[in-house]
Amino acid sequence: MNLASGAIDALERLLCALLLPGDGVVVEDPCFLSSINMVRYAGFTPCPVAVDAEGMDPDGLEEALRNGARAVILTPRAHNPTGCSLTETRAHALREVLARYPQVLAIVDDHFALLSATPWHSPLPASTQRWALVRSMSKTLGPDLRLAFIASDADTSAALRLRLNAGSQWVSHLLQDLTLACLTDEAFIASMTETRRHYRQQNEKLAAALARHGHSHATPGDGLNFWLPLPAASQPYALRLARAGWLVREGEIFGVRTPAHGLRLSLGRLSDAEISRLAADIALVLNQP
Repeated sequence: MNLASGAIDALERLLCALLLPGDGVVVEDPCFLSSINMVRYAGFTPCPVAVDAEGMDPDGLEEALRNGARAVILTPRAHNPTGCSLTETRAHALREVLARYPQVLAIVDDHFALLSATPWHSPLPASTQRWALVRSMSKTLGPDLRLAFIASDADTSAALRLRLNAGSQWVSHLLQDLTLACLTDEAFIASMTETRRHYRQQNEKLAAALARHGHSHATPGDGLNFWLPLPAASQPYALRLARAGWLVREGEIFGVRTPAHGLRLSLGRLSDAEISRLAADIALVLNQP
């Protein structure tokens, strides 16, 4: 077990410890912005694989690994931006693919672990030689608390520790003590349960409200955001919603190989009345020619 200064720091250190510049890294498409930017800036070659409501596409993963990708980064729950999580069936299919490439570094970025409303399904087969499971505290405790736990095989751990030596790369003991205090506090644990329920219910409320307006294609994913798929470029939809008073994130920026047509919505602080009004405004925007 090792510590890093957040999930992205962990991913970068793992890749830099075990890969060479230019090596291919399988990433989800669409992809979390910080992850894809890290892969590019660190000098690796992103190999995008599409995701659907159940997670990464196994056939796409197989093709990328067959073409020589040396590592894969998987999000098992609360994928950002789409909110998808691995089903048991999809996790099994991914394990079967990875089992045929035991030399590939498999990194599981379970960034939303403590707040996820979705069961854990591991995509890691027993035959994988180099693997790491990363769980960050930033989503749970706050974005400034940059600490992530990294569980891995012994060889990966040894390589990683060479990049986690004392000095500027050290994870603050103050942050470690604060994390331990929070995770062992009964009141805080109870608040996490309530937070998990709140975010799930917010997404479900918007999905139900949209369905009442005749738009049932958007499903309530897991995580902090709601993903609204669109049939075309998102900017015109985002501008129309802005005129109605809503600030949303255009989806194209999350695309790796091709633009991701969709909107990412954050519902955490909205009341039920505001969610209903948002759904009505979205319906009007979607129905416009």
